[in-house]
Amino acid sequence: MSLFEARIELIREDGVKVPALRMTPEFEAAAKLNGAGVVVVGGERGLGDEEYARILTPLCDHGYFVVALDLVRGGAVTSDEEAEKLAAALDHSIAIDDLVAGILTCKQVAAGKIGVIGIGAAAAVALEGATQLPHIDCVVHVDGPPPAKSARLARLRASLLIHRASEGRLLSKADCDDIAARAERSRAPIVTYDYPTRDGFFAHPRNDDEAFHSRVAWDRTRDFLSTALVG
Repeated sequence: MSLFEARIELIREDGVKVPALRMTPEFEAAAKLNGAGVVVVGGERGLGDEEYARILTPLCDHGYFVVALDLVRGGAVTSDEEAEKLAAALDHSIAIDDLVAGILTCKQVAAGKIGVIGIGAAAAVALEGATQLPHIDCVVHVDGPPPAKSARLARLRASLLIHRASEGRLLSKADCDDIAARAERSRAPIVTYDYPTRDGFFAHPRNDDEAFHSRVAWDRTRDFLSTALVG
């Protein structure tokens, strides 16, 4: 359970303030996970009630220190068209600066390793960030596009879990093969799971089948984080 939950402002190195949520687990639960923390970054759709219920609360209940932010700075997206426009206009360098602020804030309370869960467009940002930032121990790529071609995946040190909607448009099997090939020299562990779903199934399942696959993906995420962050 969460002992303390607060709306906060992350302070980037350039002084820009980013709205975020910080969740603190019970002491005994956190101690069992060696004080590990998870930064959750929402993409073009932000972080709404479903992400809160399906991702943030279970992470904190499990014992992780959680810092959550989104790339639309707390805004609300009301249509697929609006979400696509925001994703296309996203400046990844600015988004990575937001991610850095989230990680540094998480490290202020979490004494252990740090993982990042990126959702939607933020999944690509999280993966790109892991090639640049030494603070990230693992990345979960959820329902998002591939990283930019300029991302130097050979520098990846974090273990990587990819959840891919095989009936979606964002990430193809060829994209996953390309990620693995570009990251091969890094020797970073990469695990990819395919689901017979459309994009968005993880946080916003549309039917019972997608809800089932969302639960499976969550169980795999929980086990991956446990291995990567706790050992």
